[in-house]
Amino acid sequence: MEQTGAMPEQTGASFLMRCHAVPLTAKEQTIRDYIKANSGEIIHMSIGEVAEQCGVSEASLVRFSKKLGFKGFQALKIFVAQDTIAPALQFYEEMSPDDTADSIARKVFRSYANTLNETLAVLDPQKAEAAAELIASARRVVFFALGGSENVAEDAVNKFLRIGIPAYAYTDANMQRMAAAMMGEGDTAVAISHSGATLSTIESLAIAKQNGARTVVITNHSRSPILEYGDVCLFTSARETLYRGESFASRIAQLTILDTLLTMIFREHDAECYENLQKTRRSLDATKV
Repeated sequence: MEQTGAMPEQTGASFLMRCHAVPLTAKEQTIRDYIKANSGEIIHMSIGEVAEQCGVSEASLVRFSKKLGFKGFQALKIFVAQDTIAPALQFYEEMSPDDTADSIARKVFRSYANTLNETLAVLDPQKAEAAAELIASARRVVFFALGGSENVAEDAVNKFLRIGIPAYAYTDANMQRMAAAMMGEGDTAVAISHSGATLSTIESLAIAKQNGARTVVITNHSRSPILEYGDVCLFTSARETLYRGESFASRIAQLTILDTLLTMIFREHDAECYENLQKTRRSLDATKV
């Protein structure tokens, strides 16, 4: 694979051309100037973080993005990163022309280890225990997730069902809303969203909460809009690039948080969980050679 190396001389040229093509208000010029000056870091930042740095509202950032022809701020971020960052670095920041298979493996493994260590550093043990209790005591647990988080939700259902917790995952936007509408007191909804800005997941969690369900959020951003609807919010710490916005690293962090909750539940209800685990294991015996 050819290594591209240096960045283009006119960093962010396409972004600036879009800005020049439309009239900008003073507030929008402030946003433009901030993005121009920080084009290499924008991909790592949430909409809330950029809004705070620019001194504007998140809605202003969305309007600015749409004015330039983007669907939203996430699309603008990706465009700016593609316009700014060398192609090889868009896939993985630490790649080098001299990398061997061994050095690539070491860099990727180190990066994932760093993600887990950083996630552990921001994980609040008391909130984790509270989330575990909401799941353990629930009449049923419903997971909402889309995109890269879908597999995480489905894996969580597999794990929690094995210890006797009625768990369901909905990864279709319409199914999420219908499931949320049928939730109520005694139920727990768990929303998994790396960005915390996925509209369907936010709306489904809001519906579940309005109907009396308790809610848990697992996200990467401390200023994401989904937090408004979380009774207990837990955070991962996965650094985002164009590739890693949906990377394995963020999913591994989400899975590890859920495994932590599972282990906490097993500790508190070990006899019941062990009996259920044995039952579910026996039920699967016939499926194996």
